[in-house]
Amino acid sequence: MNSELIHRIVILGTGNVAVRLSLALKAAELEIVQVYGRNKAKAKTLADKLNSAYTDELNLINHSADLYILCISDDALEEVIKKISFKDAFLVHTSGTTRIEIFGEKHEHFGVFYPLQTFSESKEVNFKNIPFCIEASTKDDKSKLITLAKRVSDHVQSINSEQRKTLHIAAVFASNFTNYFYSIAADILKKEGLSFDLLKPLIQESAAKILSQNPENAQTGPARRGDHKIIAEHLKSLDTNKDYKDLYELISKLIKRKYLGQ
Repeated sequence: MNSELIHRIVILGTGNVAVRLSLALKAAELEIVQVYGRNKAKAKTLADKLNSAYTDELNLINHSADLYILCISDDALEEVIKKISFKDAFLVHTSGTTRIEIFGEKHEHFGVFYPLQTFSESKEVNFKNIPFCIEASTKDDKSKLITLAKRVSDHVQSINSEQRKTLHIAAVFASNFTNYFYSIAADILKKEGLSFDLLKPLIQESAAKILSQNPENAQTGPARRGDHKIIAEHLKSLDTNKDYKDLYELISKLIKRKYLGQ
């Protein structure tokens, strides 16, 4: 591998991360030379957007790229890494949890190129605001990845595997679990013929508040106030759905313990 900066990139994967990241890299004037995907049709669709080649066979991966970005599921990482065996391949994965050690001793140049964001194939995102978490096998490789990340983001940070896993756990609470709560709210409203749109201004205001203050100080609601009468009424209304009732009761209990010592 030469000492020049990264310019030619192969994307492995055709999911949401692969789509959004590859388009951002192309917009930053990086060259996506090839897309690999197990689904040939999806690989072609993404490659057409990038004006690049594509393949559904790992043994036909382009050998001349500066970087190979594995935007694939954690479960598939080890198998794919083992099959990319040509000399001097610089491999990185985009996983929030998988440790850098997954690359083992087989590869000399490897790292992590993790964008901390939730991605949808159909929704564009502003990569300038997305934190990129970087880890690499050598100081030189880390420098290259940081330089690359700064082409698309204003928030680039070097963190180790343990820190990244912790960050990913926090992200699951902040995003994935929160979105599941939204789905519960929508389900509860639907049963009474009410629109989820009624909650959107509240959701926007709640999200805006934590951008300017600590989440602990932004907490409101019956449990935060210790309003046991309201909590009891809510629990009674949830008698028809034990899962929702149990979840409401548990979260309320944790909030009261944290803020009221109850």
